[in-house]
This record gives sequence, structure tokens and C-alpha cells, in this order.
Amino acid sequence: PQSGTQFQNALHSTTAALTPSFGAANALHPAQVTLYQQLSRQATTWAFVDVFRWLSILCFACVGLVWLNRRVKPGKGPAGAH
Repeated sequence: PQSGTQFQNALHSTTAALTPSFGAANALHPAQVTLYQQLSRQATTWAFVDVFRWLSILCFACVGLVWLNRRVKPGKGPAGAH
């Protein structure tokens, strides 16, 4: 309910801001396009942030796995070799 109210308020204020340029009868469509473009940019930005977070978690997990592995001592063959 809150987001619907916020969207309607933003649409109303954007329509009011575009009314001098487009006229009262034609300002609704450009206002909707403007809000759609803003929402699309925000969604793209948050998608980038989400992917960045997951990749950073994966990177830290890989670093932890590397630190947990034992070092191979020189002169010894691989495990299981005779």
C-alpha cells in the first residue's frame, strides 16, 4: 500500500512538473515514461549491487578454502602415489 501511494505521489508531481511543457491533457504519458526510466535505472543498479555482494561472498569463501588446504612439501609425491 505504501509503495502504491509513493508511486502515485511521484506520478502526480512529475505530471505537474511536465504540464507546462506538454499541456495538461498530454503530460501523463511522459510522466509515466520518466518514472519508468528512473525505476529501470534503480533496478539495474540494485541488480549490480546484488551480484557484487554474491561474488564477494564467493571470493571470501574461496580464499578460506585456499587457506585450509595443506601445503605440499617438496620432495614428496602426490597423495596415493607409490
